Amino acid sequence: MKSLDLSQGSPEWLTAREGQLTASLAPAMMGVGYQSRDKAMRSFLGLSEPEELTPFVKNMFEQGHISEANARPLAEKLIGESLSPITGVREFCDLKFFASFDGLTFDNKLVWEHKMTGKVFSEIPPLYYWQLEHQMIVANTENALLTVTDLGGNITHRYYTSVPQKRVKLVDGWSKWLEDCSDYERTDSIFLDVAEEYIALKHEVDVRSYKLKETAKKLQDLAGNKNASGGGIKVTVFAKNNKQSPSSYIKENDIELPEIDCSPELQYRITINKKEQ
Repeated sequence: MKSLDLSQGSPEWLTAREGQLTASLAPAMMGVGYQSRDKAMRSFLGLSEPEELTPFVKNMFEQGHISEANARPLAEKLIGESLSPITGVREFCDLKFFASFDGLTFDNKLVWEHKMTGKVFSEIPPLYYWQLEHQMIVANTENALLTVTDLGGNITHRYYTSVPQKRVKLVDGWSKWLEDCSDYERTDSIFLDVAEEYIALKHEVDVRSYKLKETAKKLQDLAGNKNASGGGIKVTVFAKNNKQSPSSYIKENDIELPEIDCSPELQYRITINKKEQ
């Protein structure tokens, strides 16, 4: 893993995350996120404006940061090690994985993730374990600790060990995600309007190109085998010699060749007088 010197939440950190395969995006990519896969893809591709956070959501984020800060020392006490909030990237299976860790041990052997939720669960749900699997790929480890703070302030800890089948499924999911991104059918009005304009212009150009060739052929027929000018147009006729010189080998060996039509081929150059342009 390569650690990035970024402060989580900073403008530089936000810029670095753009277009990256992030751990927080993993659940939506797998179809179990807070937002739909299509909505997440539009955001990933930069096709949607960031949604303005409601006061309620802002408050939840603030409470989440506070509960994370309160839970960190308890998690550190549980494992007997410090947990550093760092950002890292790692190349894995020809993909670049990006993760911002709530905490990571010094030796990268344990990933720590904190969640604040009002839901009660007996097993770690997909919404969380896909993010953990992604983070463990970046840290190159198979162990994680999920700390959950409920709305009442109660804190619980759950260890999680990477499941090989899930890791394979996650990697395949990201590969499919990138394929879908490259083939994404845009539906935003701005793109559709410009696309419609391009199609109309391309059709007009094709029609005019065909008519231009037809008109050029008429001028050539009218000129015949002589130069002609008039109406700001000049048609220049010149002959292209088709005579082919036999090679020295053919001459020396007196090889007979079939008769070849060596009559000159007429070619035309049509120009517009500068004052007419």
